[in-house]
Amino acid sequence: MINPNKKRLRRTMMFLNAQKPGLIKDPYIYKPDSIMLDLEDAVAENQKDAARFSLFHALRTINYRGCERVVRINGLDSPYWKEDIRCAVAGGCDSIRIPKTESAKDVYIVEKEVIQAEKDFGRPEGSVLIMAAIESARGVMRALDMLRTVHKSSREIKNLKELNALLENVQKSEDAIAHQERLQIMGTMTGGIAHEFNNFLTPIMGHAELLMMELPEGSDEQDSAKEILEASEKAMDVVKQISSLSRKNVETVYKCIPVKKMMQRALKMITSVCPPQVHLESELQVEQENILGNKTQLNQVLLNICVNAIHAIGKKEGTIHVKCEVISRETLAGFLDKELPDTWKDYIYISIKDNGCGMEKETLRQIFDPFFTTKKGGEGTGLGLALVEQIVTSHKGYVFAESQPGVGSCFHIGLPVLQAEQPEETVHVGERHEIRMVFADDNAKVLELLRRSFDKIGMQIQTCMTVEELSANLAEKEADVLVVEESIEGQSGVDFCMSIAGKYPKMLKLVSIESISREIVEAKKKGIINGYVEKPLSDRNVLESVRECQKEQGLY
Repeated sequence: MINPNKKRLRRTMMFLNAQKPGLIKDPYIYKPDSIMLDLEDAVAENQKDAARFSLFHALRTINYRGCERVVRINGLDSPYWKEDIRCAVAGGCDSIRIPKTESAKDVYIVEKEVIQAEKDFGRPEGSVLIMAAIESARGVMRALDMLRTVHKSSREIKNLKELNALLENVQKSEDAIAHQERLQIMGTMTGGIAHEFNNFLTPIMGHAELLMMELPEGSDEQDSAKEILEASEKAMDVVKQISSLSRKNVETVYKCIPVKKMMQRALKMITSVCPPQVHLESELQVEQENILGNKTQLNQVLLNICVNAIHAIGKKEGTIHVKCEVISRETLAGFLDKELPDTWKDYIYISIKDNGCGMEKETLRQIFDPFFTTKKGGEGTGLGLALVEQIVTSHKGYVFAESQPGVGSCFHIGLPVLQAEQPEETVHVGERHEIRMVFADDNAKVLELLRRSFDKIGMQIQTCMTVEELSANLAEKEADVLVVEESIEGQSGVDFCMSIAGKYPKMLKLVSIESISREIVEAKKKGIINGYVEKPLSDRNVLESVRECQKEQGLY
């Protein structure tokens, strides 16, 4: 019984041979289960292009799995032999047979052309064999030596390319490490700058508050003092942002944030970094909505995206459009094409659209990957959008992007809305607090300012400038609240609180800090301290911190 596969193969050969007589030879002339497609004797010289087309068609048509497809090309004296090889390799031949030759050099030349064709058409190296009939044994040995040389050279080139790629990766890694080291140095420097600025802001804010209390209500002088205080508070926010960049492993504090106020401040910050040719447009459709989050981190999200938009626009005229509105969970789920949890009913939806250069699909797929950047070496870390995704995700939100080359990009952010408003509690400055408070700081001006501020609201406080003076004061009479600087005369305030924990178990112990560090967080978790107060110090933020500690202790 005839094998049906061989029967089908025979029919295919008959069809192709009818189209171009002489193109296909009987497979059994060469060997069983093989087919030879012969270009050398197939057609007249002026029909070689048609023959090559038929050869390509034949190779694509004959897909019998057990058949070896052999192509006999023109001799090297023909001007068509290179085209024949490329056509055969592209079509998927298994072997190429060259006419009988005495020269091993011919085999070497053909092998080089086959290797190049394999690379060009994406076939594995060595997948196409060379079949040559060399009459002399010496010619066979020379051919084998030449073929080995070609393959060895090919392997060496491949190894050199891999080595070069590894060296480039090492160089990129070294550049990234050097960049991170520079960032760490800058972080250390900014930490010191933030400390100095806090020392400057404390007396400015304190004396501004004192002036507001002493001056007549509604007078021009009181308005001037109020302007000083508001400017100082803005400077304090900047210092806190600098401090957050210079510290690692900090505690992220989430608070109730009014969305409209946050967006207005963020837009002012973005406007300040926009070049003259980039126009910022905004559309805020929010009023009283609040979100739970970290204001500094969310500002960083908006700034990072807008800075990328500015870079995408480049030197040409461009527009960045920022829109903020409230949408339902179902609407956001439709944008994301996935189901969202029922925890939140509504979301704050922020879209940032630009008309910059746009991105290809492959680039868009990688934009949130760490260290991925389309900028030139040294101009970007590739961490901006990775940080955006991390921050938004930590706020239980969602971020995604759309882009089209030559049209622009649009980033979409969804953040859950707090269903119930949680207004911040205010401390009434006229209220009398019958608690004994002791402050320890090595800055006499700060202590004098605090004493005057608390005197204005009817509270008497004790102040100390050294650890010895503080210990003597507490031994004389136990305090209800102790506020000690993080580092007083080179000694740790946390260590001092630990040393007196057994002697004064009922006393609330707070540490005044520049910014939150791992040591402070761990000390609070372990009960060494009850809380902390961020500088610059004032009667308001101290009393707010005390009230929070009392709530945690169940005393309020």
